[in-house]
Amino acid sequence: TSNFAILNLGEKNSDGYSIKVEKAEETDQNIILTLKEIAPDKEVIIPDDYKYPFCLIKINSKKDIIFQ
Repeated sequence: TSNFAILNLGEKNSDGYSIKVEKAEETDQNIILTLKEIAPDKEVIIPDDYKYPFCLIKINSKKDIIFQ
């Protein structure tokens, strides 16, 4: 049995944004995911183009998921 999680940053107005799982921990009752949003370097010129960065995760557990 598995759980799925979709991590979505919503609409962004340029390339270079992403989201990733930095750490995953399992406790007796939960799965704890530590997340990190990655943004483009402010000094780099990036063309305007709407993006919807996301990440799909499969977790082989039915425990509750906590996002940090």
